[in-house]
Amino acid sequence: MSPILTTLLPLFPPEQLLLPTHPAYAHLTNDYASSLESDFHPACIFRPRNKFDVARFIRAVKPFTDRNEIMFAVRGHGRQSTPGCANISNGVMVDLREVVGIKVRRAAGGGGGGGVVRIGAGERWGDVYNVLAAKGLAVTGSLSEDCGISILSSREGFVCDNVLNFQVVLASGEIVNANANENPDLWMALRGGGNNFGIVTRYDMRTFRQGPIFGGSVSYHHCDLDEQLDLLVKALRNGHATIDTHIRMTMTYQKKWGGYLCTNQVYYTQAVPGPLVLRQFTTMKCEVTSRRTMSMMTMWEAARMRNSDVEEGQTRCAYMNTTVKSDFETLRTAWRVFRGALRGEEEDTEGLLYSLTFLPYPRSMLEKSQKLGGNSLGLHPTSGPLVSVVLATHWRNVEDDEMVLGLMKEVLGRIEDEAARRGTGERFKLMNYSFDFQDPVASYGLQSQLRLLEVSRKYDPSGMFQRAVPGGFKLRGSWGRW
Repeated sequence: MSPILTTLLPLFPPEQLLLPTHPAYAHLTNDYASSLESDFHPACIFRPRNKFDVARFIRAVKPFTDRNEIMFAVRGHGRQSTPGCANISNGVMVDLREVVGIKVRRAAGGGGGGGVVRIGAGERWGDVYNVLAAKGLAVTGSLSEDCGISILSSREGFVCDNVLNFQVVLASGEIVNANANENPDLWMALRGGGNNFGIVTRYDMRTFRQGPIFGGSVSYHHCDLDEQLDLLVKALRNGHATIDTHIRMTMTYQKKWGGYLCTNQVYYTQAVPGPLVLRQFTTMKCEVTSRRTMSMMTMWEAARMRNSDVEEGQTRCAYMNTTVKSDFETLRTAWRVFRGALRGEEEDTEGLLYSLTFLPYPRSMLEKSQKLGGNSLGLHPTSGPLVSVVLATHWRNVEDDEMVLGLMKEVLGRIEDEAARRGTGERFKLMNYSFDFQDPVASYGLQSQLRLLEVSRKYDPSGMFQRAVPGGFKLRGSWGRW
């Protein structure tokens, strides 16, 4: 038995330390959004139930990490598809899914909406929305039960902007709070800085009044796409897209369609059926009417909307992204590059679902971010409006990894080159949708990187979360060895 297991086994009951022979091990290692993560095989899975278990684990492994004898990974629900982000081979995988709890509290001073919800790190957004909806409240959480920008972000900022307090277990095993008054430098670093500072066991987020919303998706053939892109850019630049509007456009190839389909996902975050501001994005000549799903819904129902085009067995998926200015020619060129890159061999890839998404960052979103205290992302309202360009691909077989990932890298590189040539490229990369060759932390800019490195050295002087937690996006990606 390894020394690390000899140390951990007396500290925790058997059901919290799962070896590969345990009946639940295979399910837990295969239960990721992408099997690119399931390709890793940890020596042990640790399942803490609360912050004290996490702290006890960190104190136990620290002598081993200080001697570079053990590494570990930390997962919530494993929704991010970046390989090794939340799993590890031959190390310990810390599975936070039993660190749960949703508690709604009134906040002195209002907290931007008069309340706070305390969310255990193992919770899912759909469950959070459900609890809050019963009280007529909402929180700026993920676009779906997986990960991404909130449908409320135009009005409420990035998800990380809405965290009023992080409960964190540091490399020392100490449990601290990070907020505007306690450890404010750590609070700011955790707003976008990834897993570089500790293990977050609870998020305290601002709540606000929220009722039903209107939204869904409309699909159409690409003969309408140029007009839709023009409308999107004009809405972003002229402010016609209100703070209550969320719009994203996705172009997808699937062989069974014999080509490409475009889809607008649109939401209006007030209880107004069919608002006028959305009609230009839901009315087009070449609509595929059988795919229309517009209706009134709760935030919980919106969070449960899934991509039904992903066929069963399509378990491998990858995301890559870049950011551009809101410019019609830049977006149209990105679409043409994306469409033109897929050739016969790639088209026949088993289970292929190949997509390009334009996800706007309107000025209102960047302004709200600043009003809520800012973050580590290095964006400013004067930069906007911006558009995140996201490549997402699903496929079935490991044998196709090299070809699919190579195609995506080629397309992303050409899109970035074209944007740079036009002067419309931006350095920012959204961490949620980055792949392992990308460096979102570097994309935040030099000033933000220096602050993050300073915070890391202050709260993790031995560099545990740089050296012993190799997954995710490390500060050392820009700064060399720790």
